[in-house]
Amino acid sequence: MMSGTMKNLLKWTVTLLLAASVFLIPTGELFTTQLQLFFAITILFVCVLAFEFMPAMVPSMLLTILYVVTGLAPVSVALSPWTNTTIYMVIGAFALAAAMEECELLNRICYWFIVKIGGTFNRVCYAIYFVGLILSFVTFTNHFLIVAVFAYAVAHAMGYTKLCKESGVIMFAGVLGATTTSYWIYNPGVIGIYLPGMQSVYPAAAPTWLGVTLQSLPLAIMPVIVMFVVLKITKSKEFDMGNGKAEFLQKLQALGPVSKAEKICCVILLALIAYVLLQPLHGQNFAYGFMLLPWLLYFPQFKITTAQTLSKINFPLVFFMVACMSIGTVGVNLGLDVFAGQLLINLVGDMPAVGVHFLVLVIVALGNIVLTPYAMAGALSAPLTALALSLGLNPEAIMLTFLTGADIFFFPHEIAVLVAIFSFGLISMKDFIKYATIKTAIGLIFFLLIQFPYWLLLGIIYL
Repeated sequence: MMSGTMKNLLKWTVTLLLAASVFLIPTGELFTTQLQLFFAITILFVCVLAFEFMPAMVPSMLLTILYVVTGLAPVSVALSPWTNTTIYMVIGAFALAAAMEECELLNRICYWFIVKIGGTFNRVCYAIYFVGLILSFVTFTNHFLIVAVFAYAVAHAMGYTKLCKESGVIMFAGVLGATTTSYWIYNPGVIGIYLPGMQSVYPAAAPTWLGVTLQSLPLAIMPVIVMFVVLKITKSKEFDMGNGKAEFLQKLQALGPVSKAEKICCVILLALIAYVLLQPLHGQNFAYGFMLLPWLLYFPQFKITTAQTLSKINFPLVFFMVACMSIGTVGVNLGLDVFAGQLLINLVGDMPAVGVHFLVLVIVALGNIVLTPYAMAGALSAPLTALALSLGLNPEAIMLTFLTGADIFFFPHEIAVLVAIFSFGLISMKDFIKYATIKTAIGLIFFLLIQFPYWLLLGIIYL
């Protein structure tokens, strides 16, 4: 059996070889020497995170610094995520969760939830996904942070306050409820970025909420299959749930009457949900609600939180989120989006329709590793639309394939909400990658066997 030192040495060897292998790829007009160096540094960062060599904050700080000192990007580009509302929205979500935990409202809501669904571990995980599914319809896919906080709260209420296998499975149920539902249901954010590029090539493009949602409807089933497989391989039936429903009912009753602090917390929570729900009417960025409302709970007049409450917020992993977002901003600044679009066009050749769609799916999935879905939506929409028209394919079907690919991921840095869920500290990098890989494998098979034939049946695929 290999010793710990040898395993660590092997991991470092793999990390350095993967990063160095990029320099074997010849450079040219599109794949420049700057992009080559960018890929080497980024792969090094991803591997160090994946193998968990050190606390996430260390490589996170070094990544943005390396982008600057190597001349790949000016400070204004490398650190531009600090000016993005996403960072402050996530910090606000952490602050909300900490305050709700402090006044016991978080536990009360989750005990009630667990009791109502029957008190078994598997039911809890499936229910988290379906809560996300319902909220995605109600909030027009602006639900992801609510689901992330909810999954964290459920894990805590069940006694999983520290990193363990059980907490990891619950948080991944939150991943399924927060992300997958954001890409098959009409997502105004991603589609809003994709559409201008698409219409610049294909002016007739006019995807609707009902059309996109119905055309992608089978994807609602896929996360249930993923959850079933994850629960099976983790042997969830062996997880200790105590006396199940009876125990959580007892814990709920032990909390006693709702306190004044809980009532104030409830008002703020309902105000936040109302702000998100009414976003189409008031037109303000839904992030503002998370950026502002949670901090009202820290006013001393309410007597809900203390100075120690803030220590529960995982600020080091906020730096991890910034590093993840800087990968996309620096990549686009170096022309990574143009390179990805041209690579896709060069690879297509004389492929049949199913091959083209599957290739788009894979390229977008791989692109997720270094670009955000939003960056890819802006960069690839026009090239993908032009590609579809040149091959006699339906550009809107290609757009649906893009959206499906945007939900394929391997690492938490690929999508902002994944970083938020990972930052709660209840799922390890190893487990995240394992469950995400299972989801990817099932997703690719599902696309070929279910989703693509469904589109053929609807007549939106041109053969």
